[in-house]
Amino acid sequence: MVERKGMAQTDTAANGFKRGDLVVVTDYSGNRLRRRVWADSGDGIAICREDDYERALVAGVEPLYAGFPKDAIVEVLSADLAAESRPAAPSKLVE
Repeated sequence: MVERKGMAQTDTAANGFKRGDLVVVTDYSGNRLRRRVWADSGDGIAICREDDYERALVAGVEPLYAGFPKDAIVEVLSADLAAESRPAAPSKLVE
């Protein structure tokens, strides 16, 4: 089950994600990655790093992104909590 922090259920109705949603995913090596959602294709999401996301918004282009299955999402954080979302022990979290 995906843990949701700071988001109303209607914000992500039926597991639909909006551009800019902040998520934590687990990669194939077991690393936890904090990423921004760029697109939701239904079965998966396109995610990118924070710096790529910000550059894309400013430049009006698509960022370099990767596709992940939705079952790789372990946590959903709201944009309002992004600055506060750093874990206490970030040993396995990769920026």
